[in-house]
Amino acid sequence: MDTFGIPNGYVDEEGVKWVKSRCFFCSINCAILVGVKDDKIVKMRPNEEHGTLLCERIGENGERAIKFHYHPKRVNYALKRAGERGENKWEQIPYDQALDEIAEKLEKLKKEYGPETLGVIEGTYRSDHLWARSRFTNLWGNPGTLADPGTVCWCWMFTVNMAVVGNQIETTLTPGVENSKCLVVWGCRINERFSPKGYVNRVLKACTEDEETRVIVVDPVMIDAVRNADVYLQVRPGTDLAMMLGWCNVILSEGLYHKDMLAQWSNGPFLVRMDNGKLLRETDIAKSPWENEQRQVKGTGKTLSHGIPKKGDRPYGYRPRTNTALRASKMRWKVNMK
Repeated sequence: MDTFGIPNGYVDEEGVKWVKSRCFFCSINCAILVGVKDDKIVKMRPNEEHGTLLCERIGENGERAIKFHYHPKRVNYALKRAGERGENKWEQIPYDQALDEIAEKLEKLKKEYGPETLGVIEGTYRSDHLWARSRFTNLWGNPGTLADPGTVCWCWMFTVNMAVVGNQIETTLTPGVENSKCLVVWGCRINERFSPKGYVNRVLKACTEDEETRVIVVDPVMIDAVRNADVYLQVRPGTDLAMMLGWCNVILSEGLYHKDMLAQWSNGPFLVRMDNGKLLRETDIAKSPWENEQRQVKGTGKTLSHGIPKKGDRPYGYRPRTNTALRASKMRWKVNMK
């Protein structure tokens, strides 16, 4: 069946209703079409508008995902222990009853030990439940006591993205990476994380087959991606940061960066205080920071309005700045502190 351009909710000649959805069997979340008949999922198809292929994880027709969804041991109802702990005896109860009993127990624990007593243990960041968990813990007064594998993988990438460019640009491979002329695979065993037909492996394969694209692999172990790499850097464990800083030094000193991107969409032009290593805030140099948009730079007779995080520069959605901001990233400034 040709899926390109079919509308959401299309019903085919077999009476199957096709609903546009996303796959959550990995963090790529590929676009798919889910076929429903008699209120039951019967098959899946790739959404050709997005160039999707159904990989080995869910099966050529989604059969593995469907089997997982309807597995007889999947918990679909609220269950309450009916015997002693460890006996594996349960009884099904209404959700209203379950919520009431949980709320009563949580309130008792909160009064006795405080909201910090609640701990959340969850899976990886590939679903849409996170807002609900965060909203609940925030309102309940919990500081975010949780255990999650994302704290050692995805969280740091999100944090760096927000700090550097003010937005979440990282997926598993940054959008447009297939158009890059240089791809760096650093500490990531793509062939083990994703299936052969998965998007990431297809992009990596295309890059290695393109004569104009250079592929650099950085890893202490000769992983599978080294097979088709142009350059393999076998760093010693624990020395990655030194190499990263060395690369940054070469890129900046030799002007190999994209000037417009650095000046307008990153925190590169922001000034860093020499005394504490933190970004210089406008509140550091003015008693009334919003009264005067231009701040004098000592001994220069110039103003510095683009090298300091301002009121509109929130941790997300940095506004574009003028190219004069680039000067701030190349020199030291003397600033009159408050």
